[in-house]
Amino acid sequence: MDAAQKTENRSKAGGTGYLFTDGIVVTSAPDGPVWAPGDVAVRNGRIIYAGAALTPARREKYFREGLQHWPLGGRVIMPGLINTHTHAAMSLLRGYAEDRPLLEWLERLVFPFESRLSGEAVYWGTLVSCMEMIRGGITTLNDMYFFMEDAAKAVADSGMRAVLGWGLSGIDAQSAERALAQAEEFYQKWNGAAGGRIRVCMAPHATYTCPPAFLAQVVERAAALGAGLHIHVAESPEECRRHQEQFGETEVATLERLGAWELPAVAAHCVQVTSGDIRILARHGVAVSHNPTSNLKLGNGIAPVQEMLDAGITVALGTDGPASNNNQDLFQEMRLAAIAQKGRTHDPTVLPAPQVVAMATQWGAKALRWPEIGALKVGNWADLVILRKPMSHRWPAWDVWSDLVYACHGGDVQDVLVAGQVILKNGQFTALDEGWVLAAAQMVLEAVKPPQRNVAWPLPKRE
Repeated sequence: MDAAQKTENRSKAGGTGYLFTDGIVVTSAPDGPVWAPGDVAVRNGRIIYAGAALTPARREKYFREGLQHWPLGGRVIMPGLINTHTHAAMSLLRGYAEDRPLLEWLERLVFPFESRLSGEAVYWGTLVSCMEMIRGGITTLNDMYFFMEDAAKAVADSGMRAVLGWGLSGIDAQSAERALAQAEEFYQKWNGAAGGRIRVCMAPHATYTCPPAFLAQVVERAAALGAGLHIHVAESPEECRRHQEQFGETEVATLERLGAWELPAVAAHCVQVTSGDIRILARHGVAVSHNPTSNLKLGNGIAPVQEMLDAGITVALGTDGPASNNNQDLFQEMRLAAIAQKGRTHDPTVLPAPQVVAMATQWGAKALRWPEIGALKVGNWADLVILRKPMSHRWPAWDVWSDLVYACHGGDVQDVLVAGQVILKNGQFTALDEGWVLAAAQMVLEAVKPPQRNVAWPLPKRE
């Protein structure tokens, strides 16, 4: 029996995991080794080897132990990407409201649409986003929305990993107490669910939708539960101006005064943070989710990422929701994050490619306080992404870091595993029917969408 036949037989045989051979193994970023050729071995959902190509004898040992052979033929295998800020169900609003500043976009267009949504709509909208993210190599998301039990069911059905938070707002006492009760019940039911793939945090929306007294309640409940915090911070100039006028301090300072930063926290955006804010965030170990596409599309500016990194802050990447991006392609976010900082600082050396890959992988895991993901190392969960062989837009791929950040896009993803389970194989979902999901989502959208898309396109005013 020749070697090819042996490989075919092993691929058909059962097994407790996989041995990926002869790939370009990106173990971790920014300074982990890249092995080319390299091998990765997975058993019972965990990585048991990631490094240089094994000897034939060691490979045979793994095969005898039941691992299935998965030859890579020189393709890149890397950690699954981690999207540290999104609103997945907003796939329902993709393209609905465009070319508006943040507060007008929210108050006139998004919030009224969202008031019509149902749990069923959130389930299907979330599942559509999960499919999009899986196709783009994202294996973990940090999501904030409402009807979160339905969102959690969608994540569980998709096979992804997630940190989920019930988006909280509390303008009046009655709505505040109801929101807190929902969030606490959601935490008790779903934290650790789906075989540990789902974790739950507390997610107050922002300082402009959560008055200080309510935020203090959220912090108290989160501390009692042992939950982390996920909140929008300093996203737009107008939001920050209003807050300064009302409270005489920045949003970051208010949240510090209320004890928010004593919790494990992810602060989304931080576009308009001051140097004093950066010192506060660094002092408390607050992680920042940088969302460059959404920030630029809504005209909010470019976050001072390099200054935050220089201060020792963990900065990860997010896409924000599909209504403000409009896709959830973290490869595109890597590219834009790097290019925007170089342009903002007039320094091409800032945010080198390996650091940007770290923002999408290992630093994302650190931001979410999930140390068992984000890197290909022994003992970690086998959340893996395998890319296609380079096509014309990636050829000749001199350097893997440059390839990942400046040339790749989500369409280059071929296979995805979460906890060793294959959820995308050769570009096809293994447990989801994409056409059926999209058809179901369209039916639900027809039932909840506004009777008319009352969105006049903004045209420049003429003198």
